[in-house]
Amino acid sequence: MTNIDPSKAIKGLKAALKTLELWGCSDSQKEVILGGLTGGEVSSEQLVRISYILNIHCCLKTIFKNPQNIYGFMSMKNNNSFFEGRTALNVIESGRVEDLERVAKHLDGMTL
Repeated sequence: MTNIDPSKAIKGLKAALKTLELWGCSDSQKEVILGGLTGGEVSSEQLVRISYILNIHCCLKTIFKNPQNIYGFMSMKNNNSFFEGRTALNVIESGRVEDLERVAKHLDGMTL
C-alpha cells in the first residue's frame, strides 16, 4: 500500500466489515465483496472496495432516516430499473469492483 497508513487501512476495513454485518451479509459474502480476507495487509483493490462500501453506507444514511431502511435496503428486493428486481446485495456479491461502483454511483445519484 503506497502512501496509505496501514493502521488507517485496517480501521477502514473494520468499518467496512461492520457495515457489511449490519447489512446482513454472511461471512462468505463479506469475503467476496471485499475481494478476500487474508488477515494481513489491505491491498489497494481492497481499499477501493472499502471506499465504495462506506460511500454506499453514507448514501443510504442520506437517503433514509429510518435505521431499518438504512441497514435493510441492501437486502430488499428493488424493482427500480437499475436493480431489475434484485437486491443491492445480489448486485455487489458478484465480487466485481465494477458492480460496487455501479451501486455506489446509482445511490449517490439518489442523494441529489
